[in-house]
Amino acid sequence: MAETRYILFLLDEQKYGMQLTKISSIEEVYNVVPIPVGVQYIKGIIHLRNTVIPIYDLKAKFGMYDSSMSSTRQLLIAETHGMSIAFEVDQVLGIMDVPETNIKEMPPVVKNEDTGCLESVLKIDSVTDGNADIVISVNIDKLMSDSEFEDVSVALESPETEED
Repeated sequence: MAETRYILFLLDEQKYGMQLTKISSIEEVYNVVPIPVGVQYIKGIIHLRNTVIPIYDLKAKFGMYDSSMSSTRQLLIAETHGMSIAFEVDQVLGIMDVPETNIKEMPPVVKNEDTGCLESVLKIDSVTDGNADIVISVNIDKLMSDSEFEDVSVALESPETEED
């Protein structure tokens, strides 16, 4: 039976996942430099391993109020549209192999322009209590439009974001 590996994470108390093949590393949130890039949901940038990486605010995208002052926030560094981008999450829960039979399409009733990045619904069997958790899989390639990805790329190349 075929399986797909997902990295699971929390935003508030809701569990989400991203395909592991898209994620290059997990980092701690540190030294975020806010920049007005004109692209919605970009929180700022970090300088990581000689690369300037924009930070995408998933909570803002999903309409969640950022009430957490947690210091455990983490960044999922991914490659999409020819650039590195960091997705801020409250906590990384781990990596799971999800059988094909436990991956269902997102119901059509919730699909629209704003939710196009919600890829599928995962049924994750809990090892602690035997119950199944429902996890929403996020497609990072569809979080922004092509023109928004281009705007971020252009903003990162501008002189204001380069270090001396």
